[in-house]
Amino acid sequence: MAQTDQFLCVKLRGSDPFARGVQYGQQAEALIRRAIEGYHRQFQRSVGQSWDAVVKRSHYYTDFVNEHYPEEFQEMLGIAEGSGVAVDEIMALNCRYEILKLKLQECTTGAILKEASGGEGYPRLLFTSSGAGEKRGRGSGGSTGLKKKEKTRERERGQREQ
Repeated sequence: MAQTDQFLCVKLRGSDPFARGVQYGQQAEALIRRAIEGYHRQFQRSVGQSWDAVVKRSHYYTDFVNEHYPEEFQEMLGIAEGSGVAVDEIMALNCRYEILKLKLQECTTGAILKEASGGEGYPRLLFTSSGAGEKRGRGSGGSTGLKKKEKTRERERGQREQ
């Protein structure tokens, strides 16, 4: 390992990805740990997520990388071993762009048929999303809007029956 004014020169030997990763992790341990510390702050500042949340999101990529890029995955396992850093954190470093830029959202969808709604302007498709941005489908009102509409209808029915 040689340190230049700007870059760390890491020397690797062998063709085994895991062994290369171990060598890299041993030689670049300080830089890997510094990168993790920097990204702790970056994720908190830019998207308001803790490092633990980021590491948890990196799990979405683990199986994909292992299946489609097995040598690179083995190298990441070696880097974790060589640096003494958890493989989840190495995965988070490698997927940092995707985690920063792609907002995972979950969506729940449902439909109310006209017959089930008492004929009050339905059928209607409802969907709500959770996660960054909280977008709701056009005209859906989301689950909170649905509950308010149901309460309003119940109140109106009660007034008509009186």
